[in-house]
Amino acid sequence: NPRWNRIPFIFLSALSTPKDIRFGKLLGADDYLTKPFNEKDLLAIISGRIARNKRVNALNTKINEAFLSTNIEMKTPITRQREFYICLFLAFWDDRFGPELKRSFPDEKIFPIPLEDIVNQLFNVVTSMYGHNKITKAEGVLLDIKNLNNRGYLFFDSYPDKNERFGEKQYMIAAIAPSINYFHTLEIKEIFIDLSEKIKKRIDWDIEKYWKQIYDLMLLDSIKIE
Repeated sequence: NPRWNRIPFIFLSALSTPKDIRFGKLLGADDYLTKPFNEKDLLAIISGRIARNKRVNALNTKINEAFLSTNIEMKTPITRQREFYICLFLAFWDDRFGPELKRSFPDEKIFPIPLEDIVNQLFNVVTSMYGHNKITKAEGVLLDIKNLNNRGYLFFDSYPDKNERFGEKQYMIAAIAPSINYFHTLEIKEIFIDLSEKIKKRIDWDIEKYWKQIYDLMLLDSIKIE
């Protein structure tokens, strides 16, 4: 049920070997606590997950308010125009110019407003919630962008850069699609971590290759559901 896919799942288990814990996390558990456990540890995990969900809900509200202010005219929902698509993009923060779109795929226009405006709204809303100096704490955020009939998975990271205000170059990797769910994000995050390492090491990379990895995993999931 899409309404429940953000409810945190915590394993509380007597199975405590590293293999058991890895398997639990591969199944999608947000946290894994082994028995015997400390009550304070369990309460801390629950409190942390509740706080994270509140931050994500606040982000959703602010993002949808921001997109409402752009006066988007939605004649036909995008989800009806194209039943299955994904947009992948990379944007950097520049202290002089703000968010700058660096790469995107596909090149064709699939949104009713320019992708640059979407990047600007997403970057500014997330930084307003976390602050520029802590933006990488927003790593791995799944958002509902209702005004675009889409969902977005955002991944923030940075690398050292003494010329930037906070001594680091901040960037956002994002995938936008109508049908991204929590379980997709577990695999997309691994793809983004791999891509982020290439960005940090200044290694050349092919955006279409990464787009295809995400496309394939979501397409496979849609086939299983059918």
